[in-house]
Amino acid sequence: MVLRVLVTTIALGVITYRNIVRLALPRSLERLETHALLNAARLESALNNARVDLMSLRTTGAVAEFGTAYTKSAVDPSMKDIAATWRRRIATRLVAELSANPQYAQMWVVGRENGGRELVRVDRSGLQGTIRVVPEVELAPKGDRAYFSEAIGLSAREMYVSPVEPQQ
Repeated sequence: MVLRVLVTTIALGVITYRNIVRLALPRSLERLETHALLNAARLESALNNARVDLMSLRTTGAVAEFGTAYTKSAVDPSMKDIAATWRRRIATRLVAELSANPQYAQMWVVGRENGGRELVRVDRSGLQGTIRVVPEVELAPKGDRAYFSEAIGLSAREMYVSPVEPQQ
């Protein structure tokens, strides 16, 4: 009698397991695939929005004016007053961009000189994640980074978007 109960229980367990695998697993995989596609679409949308923001930032306002003046040698980086004025104007624009885009952690403008040193950086590392303009003494060279060497060789109309990496 115990053997019959044991065999029946095992048979029912196997049948139940097969039905669950046959029905539930494909549904779970479909939900997982749908979720992955939705996340991919969100990520692509965020990336497209970032490209638009960067294009706008690059072609308008203080960053564009500074870039034009810099390439025409109208700005001498050794002249502290003029460089500080440009830095304040660019920082104001970057603070506005970070305020409008809470998904951005930091934005910076990098020059070609001094090993690709940052000219301006704005980030969310202030008290309780507030936006701050990074002091000039904390600005770092970025010339050794792959994204710098990839981007520096592009024409003014091209844009390089680096892969997403952990912050160093």
